[in-house]
Amino acid sequence: IAMAHSDQLKGMMLFQFNPHWECFKPQNAEGCGRQAMALVTELLQRHNVDLANVVELPESYKPPKGWSMNCRPGGGGDTTCIIWRSNKWEVIGPSTECWFGRGRSCNVMTFEHVATKFKVSLAGAHFPHGAGTSWYSEFLGILGMNLHKSKNVTEKVIILADSNAGLHQKSDFSILTETGVLLPHVKAPQMWYSYRTCCNNIGYHGFFDRIIANFGSKLELVKDEVYEKQSNGYKSTPAFARVNLPKSGTWGEYHQPIL
Repeated sequence: IAMAHSDQLKGMMLFQFNPHWECFKPQNAEGCGRQAMALVTELLQRHNVDLANVVELPESYKPPKGWSMNCRPGGGGDTTCIIWRSNKWEVIGPSTECWFGRGRSCNVMTFEHVATKFKVSLAGAHFPHGAGTSWYSEFLGILGMNLHKSKNVTEKVIILADSNAGLHQKSDFSILTETGVLLPHVKAPQMWYSYRTCCNNIGYHGFFDRIIANFGSKLELVKDEVYEKQSNGYKSTPAFARVNLPKSGTWGEYHQPIL
């Protein structure tokens, strides 16, 4: 995300990823699980990521030196893990305990940039399916309620999420509006998603994973050259992640990462 010229902090690198739970099951852990964790580490380091959200990442994952992690459960083994560059960003109050349950997790934290004192709240989220359903709206409400707790500290918000909805079903603008964080008289930057992230089992037809902000001058997608080769230009699943759901011949639901 690029910032306005008036801001001391000129930009931030953001990262959203859902390697999906079957990658970390015992039968896949040595291959898919180990390499998915290695990919998280590599992308953090290669792009000097400021703030990240990784969905369904086991809490056994150890971020590389210079990054810290906080995970929130969502029931049924689901997790949302926020990872931040700990020598650049400090966690500040208020604390939140975002909880939806039903196998869907959310995590809301507020950070201060050590050098510039710039403050921002980050929501990491794994939305339920069904963008038109009442429980999808309920999830948005819970996310908004937890973001509202930091409104007196900062109104600047980033949402990193597996939205489980296509852009035609739930736009980034709608997510900002329905969480109540769209700022008056501020034009939120719009990410241009040049590839689809979901999923391995359907041949990547959905723009599910989102990087959303209610501030900044520009959101620009960054492609990782190494991963681009592994994934045939973000069109195919890397070899390590081509696994089935447990006790099933059904393909797993690995997502492409976005930066």
